Amino acid sequence: MKSGDVLVIYEASNLARSTAQILEIFETANQHGIHMHLVKYQQTFPTKDNMTTKDFLTLVSHIESDFVAKRVTDALSRRKAAGLPIGRPKGRLNKSLKLDKYRKEIQKYLNLNVSRASIAKLIGCNPQTLYNYIEKRGLKAQKEV
Repeated sequence: MKSGDVLVIYEASNLARSTAQILEIFETANQHGIHMHLVKYQQTFPTKDNMTTKDFLTLVSHIESDFVAKRVTDALSRRKAAGLPIGRPKGRLNKSLKLDKYRKEIQKYLNLNVSRASIAKLIGCNPQTLYNYIEKRGLKAQKEV
């Protein structure tokens, strides 16, 4: 490329393997008078020093987040290709739930025939969270003897 040419790039992470390498490429392009247009970020990397520090740091943060996303995607595809599971195992319950620490209190209120919505207010959670908890743990009002 010659001075004054324009290099159009969709995503900067396609140029190199690290942010430092991309910054070196930008510096070299700047020294040779090459304009770089980064389509995804809607920014240009000009030959003159008229890019503000804020714009430059924003550009670097976009590039870094692209690298993180690319690494995660690559790792997940490698696990999938190797036949390894991705994410939480299916069909497993959590060992503990958010409302387990209130289990005795919830059971006490259920035994006193307090409404589920009122119980949710008393323990400070969303009613649907309480409904799901009661269903998962199989809690029911027990008659006292």
